[in-house]
Amino acid sequence: MQDNYALWFCSLHRPPPTQLRQAIDCSIPASMMMGGRSIVNSRKIAWISLKCNRQNGSYECGYYVMYWMTHIIRSHITSRWETRFKTTTPVPEKSLLIIRNAAAKYIIRLYNSS
Repeated sequence: MQDNYALWFCSLHRPPPTQLRQAIDCSIPASMMMGGRSIVNSRKIAWISLKCNRQNGSYECGYYVMYWMTHIIRSHITSRWETRFKTTTPVPEKSLLIIRNAAAKYIIRLYNSS
């Protein structure tokens, strides 16, 4: 993230926990200092809370994260986040099933290769 953005997705539509925000806000200056760079010109992280699909149940959050990650990577999304994530309807069950199956196949493949 070259412009120091922190994107927040929450399928329960909750704000980021204060402790998480503080840890991430400190990460850029800490990384710069550890790399021997000056933090004088470091910009504060801009937090962007995106509208995202709201889950219906209590167990789907991990699948929602995988759904969004897959969407971001496949669509090469690197900007204009607010225009790309603007729906609060639940992810269709068929899409969640595809994500679950892909994750299960990947885990089985890893297990069988070790």
